[in-house]
Amino acid sequence: MTEKHDVKDVEAAEKKSSSFVVDEEFSRMVSDLAPTKDDPSAPSFTVRVWILGTLFCVVLGWVNTIFSFRTNWFAVSSYVATLLAYPLGVILAKILPRLRFNLFGLDVDLNPGPFTVKEHVLIGIFGTTGAAGVYASSNLVVQEAYYDLYMGHGWALAFLFASSALGFGISGMCRKFLIRPAHMIWPTVLPSVALYTAFHNVEIEATKDDGKKHWSQLTMFGVGVIGMIAYSLLGPGYLTTMMANIPLLCFFAPKDNLLLQQLGSPTWGVGMLAWTTDWSYIGSGAMSIPYWSAVNIFVCAIFFHWIITPILWKGNFYNQPESPLALNSTRLFSQQSERFNAKDVIDPNTKELIESKFLERAPVHMSPFFTISYFANFTTLPAALVHTCVWYGKDIVRRFRASSNEDEEDIHCKLIDAYPEVPDTWYYGFFVLTLILMLLTGELSELKFPWWATLFATVLSAVSTVPIAVVLATACLVLLTDLKLGHYLKVPPRHVFLAQVYSQFLAAVVVYFTQAQWMANPEHVQWLLDDGKVAGPGKNWGSSQNHNYSPVIWFGVIVGCVTPIVLKIAHHFVGGSYWALIHPALILGPGGAGGNQGTTLSYFTVATFFQFFMYRYRSGWWKRYNYVLATAFDVGVALVTLATTWVLPDAPEWIMNCPSGECSDEILAFQGPYGDFCHPIAPESA
Repeated sequence: MTEKHDVKDVEAAEKKSSSFVVDEEFSRMVSDLAPTKDDPSAPSFTVRVWILGTLFCVVLGWVNTIFSFRTNWFAVSSYVATLLAYPLGVILAKILPRLRFNLFGLDVDLNPGPFTVKEHVLIGIFGTTGAAGVYASSNLVVQEAYYDLYMGHGWALAFLFASSALGFGISGMCRKFLIRPAHMIWPTVLPSVALYTAFHNVEIEATKDDGKKHWSQLTMFGVGVIGMIAYSLLGPGYLTTMMANIPLLCFFAPKDNLLLQQLGSPTWGVGMLAWTTDWSYIGSGAMSIPYWSAVNIFVCAIFFHWIITPILWKGNFYNQPESPLALNSTRLFSQQSERFNAKDVIDPNTKELIESKFLERAPVHMSPFFTISYFANFTTLPAALVHTCVWYGKDIVRRFRASSNEDEEDIHCKLIDAYPEVPDTWYYGFFVLTLILMLLTGELSELKFPWWATLFATVLSAVSTVPIAVVLATACLVLLTDLKLGHYLKVPPRHVFLAQVYSQFLAAVVVYFTQAQWMANPEHVQWLLDDGKVAGPGKNWGSSQNHNYSPVIWFGVIVGCVTPIVLKIAHHFVGGSYWALIHPALILGPGGAGGNQGTTLSYFTVATFFQFFMYRYRSGWWKRYNYVLATAFDVGVALVTLATTWVLPDAPEWIMNCPSGECSDEILAFQGPYGDFCHPIAPESA
């Protein structure tokens, strides 16, 4: 007897087989965390949003630009804006007069009533944009500090805005694939969703009354913030900074065994077996991403950082002289074992390379860790592209051909469709305008970036947006993150678009003038030259050197292209659901060089506890509190950082606190050869 199948069932099965879903249990959590009811009459883009959003965008943009020049870089989380916006929004709702007037044909209501979650989200978008800064600002710093190239205020602002806003058009055109589908979860958005719903007491499935007494989400948030503040002040954030890194190899290896000491050092080496107790290094990501993603990241770090990097280092595959730099340094050094300074080989007048001076120092070398970082950069992009085509190609093609009615069964799409959508022409027009501005900036300013290179970079960005976003949505592209957040919390799409465009322009202005003021101090520029991170010249990758790193690029591209195909073949012929959980863009993308390398074990431990144990065996608690607690920890650390930077005096120096590295001999005796705390120190080898 022939079994009959409903056409809809067959279509659903086909969609599932080509879908982005790899963790169905985790995808169902969205229904517990995101609200499934909405009030279209609730105020959204109000005067309160303009006032508070502008304030937080300016303040966070200024603060984080200043912080970006610190040796130990730290950024104030946008959660600070989310936290402070709530009481300020409530205060404005009480003190602003109930006044309505017409401004340039627009009906303006100065105080439309109680502060709403939609207003809160839009203010958070302003804060997120300001906190994220402008990526291209680093290019201006390098040009001025190392090459004496000055674009002028007008062109510099045009460059910053065009380079950052060009992605709006690309992101908007991709929203059908990346925002509307229910299975595009974007786990890193969920902590924000939980925080907003907690502040405004929005009814969600996770907090429905089950007949038991529970803390409210807001109470848990407050306890988490206070607990993290106390922990950070007494612990690694202030009084006992040496506990930020616990290098276990340093405890057990003889002090004169520099091999093990450096491998175990999280600041000079690869952080083998090292732990960090500082939440600012771990972050809420460990409590946000699915556990399978955390496993990918952990395996990647162990393989590339703890195994491959030491092999490259001791094997000396690139005939390097003895390096004067840290094993995980991002700086370059010459054949004479001296730090390479780009300014020494650039003509100050023509700004061109002086070939003879470069050859005196050639070949230029980089640390093994930095080499692995470059390998990852050229592996993850093709891996994401090929993986998306091989595993999810059918779903992308189907969505490209389908109408918006495809998502009519999703409750979030139903609710957001009550608001006017942003027309595609807005995104296309914005894309064309910013592209033209970018072309003019590249050709007419001191940037000297040819038109064909701008077009190539734009095409590459457009092609890679969907694959990279798929990785991030299952492991966040800031622009798409805001769109997804607005989607979950039912903020009118046009209001989100306006908030993104305005805040991006404002952030570009704030970042530029803050950076210009900082760079106006000659001592700051000298600090960059002495202590900053030097970007290597293109010749480091070409045939002009006797020994170059170009094989790293080609091998990385090949590995990135082949790995997804191998995994797909194994999935087809071997079978098993675990093949879909191995994501090449994650497992082939180790973290970058520099910074704290002691996060591997700590991050994975936190992820294992919350995203595996609590998720599976305490699911009720996890649904109710996990994401709220994650944001609470981030907010607590951010508040402590602000307090220790501008309010509190320097912590007293003692055995567990020597941030300057110039403490008494008694204190330094408790440190290893690379400044790591390790007591008791193993005796020197005989």
